[in-house]
Amino acid sequence: MSLAPLTPALAQQAAGSNAPAANQDVVAEVIVTATRSARRLQDVPMSVDVASGETLQKLNLTDVKDVQQLSPGLALTNTGGRNNTATLRGIAFDPDQGTSPAVDFYFNEVPSDAQSMFTAMYDLEQIEVLRGPQGALRGRTAPAGAITLRTRRADLDRVTGYVQAMGTDRDAVNLQGAVSVPLIPGKLALRASLLSDRNELNQVTNVTRGDHSYSKTKSGRISLAFAPTDNFRADLTYQDLNARNLQYMQVIGAGAQPSLFEPARSGPAADRYDRIAVTDGQRLYKNRTKILTLSAEWDLGEHTLSFVGGHQNTKLDQRGDNDTANTVPGLVLGQIAISPVKNDTGELRLASKGRQFWNYSVTVFANKGSGDTRVLQGSPVFFANAAPATPFPYSYGLYLPIDLDLTVGGKTKTLAVAASSSFQFTEKLRLEVAARYAKIDSEQYSTQTVTSAGLPAFFIPGFKDGPTNTIDPKLGNRTRKPLTGGASLTYEFNSDVTAYASYGRSYRDGTAAVGAPPVTSLILTRPERSDAIELGIKTQMFDRRLTFNADVFHQKFDGFLGR
Repeated sequence: MSLAPLTPALAQQAAGSNAPAANQDVVAEVIVTATRSARRLQDVPMSVDVASGETLQKLNLTDVKDVQQLSPGLALTNTGGRNNTATLRGIAFDPDQGTSPAVDFYFNEVPSDAQSMFTAMYDLEQIEVLRGPQGALRGRTAPAGAITLRTRRADLDRVTGYVQAMGTDRDAVNLQGAVSVPLIPGKLALRASLLSDRNELNQVTNVTRGDHSYSKTKSGRISLAFAPTDNFRADLTYQDLNARNLQYMQVIGAGAQPSLFEPARSGPAADRYDRIAVTDGQRLYKNRTKILTLSAEWDLGEHTLSFVGGHQNTKLDQRGDNDTANTVPGLVLGQIAISPVKNDTGELRLASKGRQFWNYSVTVFANKGSGDTRVLQGSPVFFANAAPATPFPYSYGLYLPIDLDLTVGGKTKTLAVAASSSFQFTEKLRLEVAARYAKIDSEQYSTQTVTSAGLPAFFIPGFKDGPTNTIDPKLGNRTRKPLTGGASLTYEFNSDVTAYASYGRSYRDGTAAVGAPPVTSLILTRPERSDAIELGIKTQMFDRRLTFNADVFHQKFDGFLGR
C-alpha cells in the first residue's frame, strides 16, 4: 500500500488558462499526459507523481536522482558510477541482467534509457512518475512503471528564457540557461538551452593516486517549433550530451601487506568517515549521447492524428581498475568496456476527441535497437611461495598474464498495434480499456577469446583460445508475440474526490545468459509476465492547496526476471 502525504500541490497551469487577477493565489490545476492525452491529474486512474519545471528550479533539483525526493517509493541509484538503476514499488533492476528495465524512461515520449536520462536535467517542462504496469499506452512494456521527461518547447509568440547558477561548499557548480525566440511570430520559433555541471560525486579521494572523484557534464539542446496552420504543430528537438565521471569506490579497514617479500601495503587504515580509495588505476566513465525527437499533432476536428519519433546514438566508454582493495600493489587489473548503442522509434496515433459517450484511439509503434559491448579484461594468475606461505609481489614478475576479449551484442525489432476505448456511462462513471499486440524479434550473440603470453622463464607457453561463440544461434534468435493491456473504472464523487479500480498486464522478454553452463534451461530465461490490480482514491482540498491520495495494489509475477 502506498500513501501520498498531505502536501501542497506542485502544479502546472493548464495550457491557455487565463485566471482572473483576483484568483491568482489559487493553485493551478495539475495537467499530466500519463494516459497519452492532457488530463487533470485528478482524473487519471493510476498513481502519478508530477514535478513541473518551475518546481524543479524552485527546489534547485539539478540531478534526476533527486526526483525521488518528490516521489515516495522511487529509488534512483548509481553506486558504482557505471550502472544507473530505477526501483519502483520495490521492483528492482540490474542493467547487467540483459533484459529491458523494470522502470522505463521516455524523453519527449520517445523510449530512452536511464544511463542517458540520469546524466543531465535542465530546461524541463515536466517530469511524471507513473506507477504500475505499462503495457498498452506507451511504446514499451514495463512491470513497475515509467518516468517521462518532457523538455520545454519553443514559444511561438514571445521571447522567453532563463539563467540559473548554483554552487555549493563541496565544489559543485551547476550553470544552465535557455532562450526562446519567435522567428516568424505564431508560425516558427527556436529555443536553445545549455548546461554545464561539475561536482565531486561521492566525495572520495584516492590516496594512492592523489586525485579524487568528480563529474563533468556539458549538454546543449536546440528545439524548433513549426505551426503553419491553427490545427497543426510540430516540434523538433536535438540534444547533445558529453559526460565524464571519475568515480572511485570507497574502502574501509586496517589495510594489509599482501606479500611478506615486499613492505608495500594495500593502503592506510581507514574508517567510513575517511572516504578514501586505494586503487592503482582510475575508474573513468564517459558518455556521449545524441538524441533527436520529433512530435507532430494534426487536429482533424473530431480526431487528432499525432506522430512521435526519435533517434538515439550513444557511446559509453568505461575504464576501471577491478582491484578495488589494491590486493596487488603496483598492478592495474584493468577492464575496458566500449558500448555503442543505437535506437530508432516511430509511433503513429489516431485518437477521437470530444465525444460524449465513446472515445477511442489506435496506435502503431515500431522500434529498432542495436548495441555491442566489447570488454577487454586482464586476469593474471599469481604464484605463491610455499614457506613462508605468501604470494610473490607484482614486481617479481612471477605471474601468468591472461587476457579476455569478450563481445556481447544484440538487435531488437518491435512492431506493435494498440487500441484503447473510453466509455463515459454517466457524468461520474467512466470505463477505460486498452490492449497492445506486439511482435518482438530479438537476436543475441556473444564471442570470447582468451589469450596469454605465457611465462617463458618457467617454460609455460603462450596460448590463444577463441574466438568462441558462447550463445547458440538457435537460442539467441527469438520471436515473441505478447498481448498486454489494462482496464480501469473511475467514479468521480465530485471535482475534488475521485476513486478508481484498475488492472494492468505487462511483459518482459527473457535473455540468453553469457557464460552459463551448456544447459538450455540455464542459458535461456523465460519471458516475464505480470498482472496487477490497484484500488485508489484521489482528493484535493482548499482550492488544491492540499492533496491526499492513497492506493493499494497487488501484483503477481510469472517468471520474474531478477539478478
